[in-house]
Amino acid sequence: QTAQLQHIDTETGFCNDTGGSKSTGNQTYPPSDRLESAKTPSLKCTSSDDLFTKTGSKGNNKLTNPVGLITADEVAYAGGTDGRNNQKYYLYTNQYYWTMSPFYFDGGYAVVFSVNNVGALGNYNGRVYYANGVRPVINLKADTLFKEGGTGTSTNPYEVVI
Repeated sequence: QTAQLQHIDTETGFCNDTGGSKSTGNQTYPPSDRLESAKTPSLKCTSSDDLFTKTGSKGNNKLTNPVGLITADEVAYAGGTDGRNNQKYYLYTNQYYWTMSPFYFDGGYAVVFSVNNVGALGNYNGRVYYANGVRPVINLKADTLFKEGGTGTSTNPYEVVI
């Protein structure tokens, strides 16, 4: 198990992308503007306070373990589009699950992006008190090698060379 942990990048981080703003009053967040209005996903984190890292000079170093949740932008790049059913991309699970990307705050409830049971990205069951699933993610170091083969499925996973 220790040999496998050497491939995990603890400095890259996970972005919750509030744009550095705090939840006060009614407001939307950068992922809403990018994905709902402009339809332009991005993997850039606009504020270092929003970049959750375990170690390193970038980010906030607030993580105990180098694990985060998938972002709405990552789901969009994979094929999850706003309001459109898509059961043919690899993140489709036939279940609702959260992302870590904030959608809006209405003064009383925080709402985050989620993926619904037919693979659409949006604010479905978005209020954080609903019981949705999660998609944990890790970041691998750039020099990580993989064995040939594997499709990334549970029955034929990618395998890291140790």
